[in-house]
Amino acid sequence: MSLVRNARTLLTSPKTMRDFALYHTSKLRHGAAIRNLHGVQLSSFNSFSEFHTCDAIDESERRFLETFDFGEGAVFDIGANLGLVSIILAKRFPKRPVYSFEPNPSTFRALKNNLRLNNIINAECFEMAVYDKNGPILFDADPRSRATNKIVERAGDHSKQVRAITIDSFLERHGINSIALLKIDVEGFEEKVLEGAARALGERRINIVYYEVCPDNARRAGLKPMRAGEMLLDAGYHLYKLDEGLRPAATSEVDSVVLDNWVACLNELQGCGIKDWS
Repeated sequence: MSLVRNARTLLTSPKTMRDFALYHTSKLRHGAAIRNLHGVQLSSFNSFSEFHTCDAIDESERRFLETFDFGEGAVFDIGANLGLVSIILAKRFPKRPVYSFEPNPSTFRALKNNLRLNNIINAECFEMAVYDKNGPILFDADPRSRATNKIVERAGDHSKQVRAITIDSFLERHGINSIALLKIDVEGFEEKVLEGAARALGERRINIVYYEVCPDNARRAGLKPMRAGEMLLDAGYHLYKLDEGLRPAATSEVDSVVLDNWVACLNELQGCGIKDWS
């Protein structure tokens, strides 16, 4: 039955059919599937599904990453996955350090391979989770769904013990004074990452926080969906929703969100359209 369902999906979705052809053509040509996205080459896919869904960046997000003025400082990619965002930012800022964090061993290997594939030399990747405490934690590392792997409380079939570190500890250990952009995509645990960055946020050492808002993920993590935004507001940040530009956002909107990307800025923005970014 699964073969029938897959065939129906291919026949009813031109994009899926096109990607399916690209996937197998690339495997024949290169020995492994390679996908070109936004000037980035990605490989080391675990399946066609991962190849098909790896382009999660829309036009507004791409323009934001490529043109928005983040100010001075290092770039942090928390939940780097296959490395698309890390590579876009490393290419944009070749003289800045980019720190990429990915705790799943399988995904981490793919991340390193993709950095090499794109000749990135200014990005350093760390096989660890970013959390509200330092030390070992449990992580669901299901090889079939690497993009949605997450921290768990109890051991399961695919759980692994991984290292965790806080942003504040990492900054102190590596002598980093400021972060231009802190990108966070951690399947609902954004609050925990921000708790581990309390000192840096309070000292205004992070210019921009770019984070995913998904109430269902936060609730599944046992956390409050509004809490991440509230913490940023308490630290003096201004909240914006990324949607064909940046528009002011309020935590009261969170409950109506399915999945959004929000941006927290130390300085209030006057011009919020895409045309004002570059």
